Amino acid sequence: SFWVEADKDTKSGYPYMNNDRSGRTICKDGNYLYAAENNGSGSTLYRYKGKDKEIIYKSKFGQIYFLNAKNGCIVFELIEKKGRNREIDNYTIIRLNCNGASVDVKQIDGIVNDLWLYDNRIYYSLFTKMGGKNIESMDLNGEDVKVLVKKENGVYFYVSNEKIYAVYENEDNECELYQMDLDGSNQQLILKFAAYADSVCLHKDAVYFRKPGDEVGEEEYLYQFCYGEKKEKLLIDDAVAKCFFSGESIYFQSNYGDGVKKINLSNGNKSIISNKGIAKWGCFDIVLGRKIFLGCENGKLIYVDSNTGKDLS
Repeated sequence: SFWVEADKDTKSGYPYMNNDRSGRTICKDGNYLYAAENNGSGSTLYRYKGKDKEIIYKSKFGQIYFLNAKNGCIVFELIEKKGRNREIDNYTIIRLNCNGASVDVKQIDGIVNDLWLYDNRIYYSLFTKMGGKNIESMDLNGEDVKVLVKKENGVYFYVSNEKIYAVYENEDNECELYQMDLDGSNQQLILKFAAYADSVCLHKDAVYFRKPGDEVGEEEYLYQFCYGEKKEKLLIDDAVAKCFFSGESIYFQSNYGDGVKKINLSNGNKSIISNKGIAKWGCFDIVLGRKIFLGCENGKLIYVDSNTGKDLS
């Protein structure tokens, strides 16, 4: 059995459930909100408190992804163009102190597939075309590196509630969900199911996922697999490209660029938050309270009301 409530985790640098690993440029830490604006070839990281904002990090030729923040410690991956003609991609995991001083924690051999700050350690896997490679952890200085799981590909994972939850793709194109301790020990197989491994999310005692349709070109719906019931059920009979868990609701988009919808997990009621997306923004990034954040433009946060879809930015 398992129980995951990411939003109640006090040790996580990203205490949310989000099936979109390509975004994650906005997160919250106490009274501060952090947002990375990736614009052209460079990136700026802003810190907001109420109406006040400040720039705490800039990269002229880099892009910021996988933003985590906890207790004044900010961790992310920087993908930076280097070389005389900026033809070389350089990958570095960066840590910022609360005063904005940066530390190049570790230069790595490729793009991160998953990156989590948890209880003063950094957990990550490296991208391959067939999912993540290995699960490793290190301290905040890039030292004490430990390989927790050794797999050449097919790894997706979360760190939450004092556990690592890893999804492996097996040779039969099935997903295997494992629960393990933070050091990689005591691996326990929880479930096997057919799904897109990179779509799997966990909430309380249920697994949520998209899976291939029976017919070529069939829309990909969202399914729920409650551990206690030992069976899956169709949860959202709309195509789902992105979903984000907030309290007892799932916010989702059918296609990038579409409006945002919501389903209440307690009663199954669905509602339309907005009929169309905000121009320029393909998908929303994060839901925090009454606000759905889409991104950052010239230091200005773009967000809508999470109940009405009204543009508040």
